[in-house]
Amino acid sequence: MTLHLSGQTGAVFDITSPDRTGLSGLKIRDWEGELPLSGTYRIHVEGETENLSARSYMLEVTVR
Repeated sequence: MTLHLSGQTGAVFDITSPDRTGLSGLKIRDWEGELPLSGTYRIHVEGETENLSARSYMLEVTVR
């Protein structure tokens, strides 16, 4: 899976696997790696320092 967060600065994400293990650290905007388990993965987007409600961003997700 490949993830890319673009748009205004301030938005970051982390990824959690089905067994609730974190696959990434917070405060990242790009990630690429193999998904170790089948199931539901959660991508949590948040602001580094500010509320995201007034910000514009796009999260691109590619699964192969």
